[in-house]
Amino acid sequence: MSQSADFSAAEYEQAAAWTEAERAQQLENAATPHPLKALLLYQQGRQCVEQQQLGDAIACFNQAVDLKPDFARAWSDRGNVLKRVGRYEEAVESCDRAIALAPDDADTWQYRAIALHYLGRYEAAITNYDRAVQLRPDLAIAWYNRGLSLAKLNRELLALDSFDQVVHLQPTHLQAWRQRSQLLHHLHRYPEALASYDRLLDLKPDDVKTWKHRGDVLRDMQQPEQALKSYDTALNLAPDEANLWCDRAALLVALRRHPEALQTLEKCLDLNPSHPKALSLKAVVYARQQRPQTALACCDEAIAADPDNEYPWRIRALILRDLQQFEDAIASCEQSLAINPQQPELWATKAEALQKLHRDTAAIASYDQALDLQPDQPQLWHQRGLMLRRVGQFDAAIASFDHALNLQPNFADATRSRLYTLLTTGQLVNHLFGNCTLQERDRLWQDLRATGDRLVKHKLPAVIILGISALFATSSQTVAWVVAGIFLAIATWSDLIREAGK
Repeated sequence: MSQSADFSAAEYEQAAAWTEAERAQQLENAATPHPLKALLLYQQGRQCVEQQQLGDAIACFNQAVDLKPDFARAWSDRGNVLKRVGRYEEAVESCDRAIALAPDDADTWQYRAIALHYLGRYEAAITNYDRAVQLRPDLAIAWYNRGLSLAKLNRELLALDSFDQVVHLQPTHLQAWRQRSQLLHHLHRYPEALASYDRLLDLKPDDVKTWKHRGDVLRDMQQPEQALKSYDTALNLAPDEANLWCDRAALLVALRRHPEALQTLEKCLDLNPSHPKALSLKAVVYARQQRPQTALACCDEAIAADPDNEYPWRIRALILRDLQQFEDAIASCEQSLAINPQQPELWATKAEALQKLHRDTAAIASYDQALDLQPDQPQLWHQRGLMLRRVGQFDAAIASFDHALNLQPNFADATRSRLYTLLTTGQLVNHLFGNCTLQERDRLWQDLRATGDRLVKHKLPAVIILGISALFATSSQTVAWVVAGIFLAIATWSDLIREAGK
């Protein structure tokens, strides 16, 4: 919206040129027309905004719109300042007044959108940003803020498009490059993310966070040495940043370079002796070095420093599980999950511990929690099926095995578990004689073929070798066949015993 929509260009220029004393004189003069007073108050409000006197600016804009209710620019700027001081609902209302008077002003739509964003009304904010960039396609700040609202709704590809627009319009827009890089990383588009971070470093070579995030991308690209170089550059820029030392150590722990990891962790702990993740990582290293009690002591120290941090509780649970202290492991799992329930691996760990204690119903419930978060894990479906079979829920168990096999058709353990369940419940015979649906019969023959293929691949060579050995030793084909048959029977019986044990 041009300023002439409310006043002429000459009037704006004249008001802007007046000194503060002249402006005050005109405002005090009862003969000064209300529209002129409104313009002077508006200009005064703008000066207050430039001086960061936002409360005074709002007071000036309030007086301006009282004197001239159709002053669209004053309503718009009033909404902008109300938004800046966190009075978002009032900001939206002020922008509404401005839009009613001047519906084609892109700035007002953008101010309104920002206020809606902070109110958590992201859909409405995006609609307002769309209107702003429709009116002014080169309004980079609207494209940027639109990307932030889209990211809040997990519309990452659309958000990425918005940030691309920003860097096209303003190639040096640091925050847009940063947001773009983070989105590409989250989308697992690692080469693009790396190039985006490199562009950000071209603009700001000493940006510590960018070097750190660049290292994270290289780590996820399985380029650990290059990742360490990025972390080291970040540490050269900020050697007193404990979190950076911890990130470097985490990569070294993942690489199982334990002595170097411990040295790095000590540097982190020198800066922050109660750093919970560093203490937890020390626990991981000590556990791998078969020093479980030292590892548990590190976990306890981390928990004492930050009892609301999920990570040390999780590490403690895993160590206790490996020590077969299942009750304590379950308690630690519950502590970590109470802080952050979005941990499928830990739900599975809890289920495993419950399974060892024969608390089957509770184990099933934990497997259900894990599968709600990570439904594409065939191992979890298989374990859930074993628990359901143990409590006599055979149809549900078979359904779980089916899920596992749908995800991984060559999953030998799930195939064997399914066939064993059909055998022990008498359903195998019914299926063989066709007393089942076509889908169930197809699945059965598929399982039998898979079992036969594994038999040929893994057991038949041994059977043949034993048979040939027996033939050479006794010169009797009958003895050779008997020896081979006995071995095959023992192997099959061993599989059945192992499955029954589950």
